[in-house]
Amino acid sequence: MKFYTWSQRLDFLDMLNAAVRAEFPDVDSYNIFVFGSFLRDDYDSERSDLDLAIYAAETEQTFAIHDFLKQYLEDRQIPSSLLEIFLDQLDAYVVVNPLGLNVAFTDYYPEELKIYFRTVQRRAIFYNKEAEAIEGVRKAMGV
Repeated sequence: MKFYTWSQRLDFLDMLNAAVRAEFPDVDSYNIFVFGSFLRDDYDSERSDLDLAIYAAETEQTFAIHDFLKQYLEDRQIPSSLLEIFLDQLDAYVVVNPLGLNVAFTDYYPEELKIYFRTVQRRAIFYNKEAEAIEGVRKAMGV
């Protein structure tokens, strides 16, 4: 399935959200965040994929939603990248974008997820500053 317009992408997200809610009706226990080029003007129907981040209160539900999404998207030949969010992974800087955008399928965004996001976001900022400093030292040394 290819998406050539913003309207087609929005319609598909609505369809996907409905399918997820039908399979997982307790929307107060999980959320799926959309991020990446699927939301932007630089989306390319030939090269881009659909980026989704999954968070659920229970690990087993995270895996079940992941498996459902993977199969659903594969059946429709939609390239995707699925990211699972686990609160004990404090070095998972890749979650900063999906959580920061908060383009989500449900309203489930518990306090522990907010704290996790702020913690990872701060760690990512520190990491980026540290990496920049190291790169500066390497350039100064000619390495």
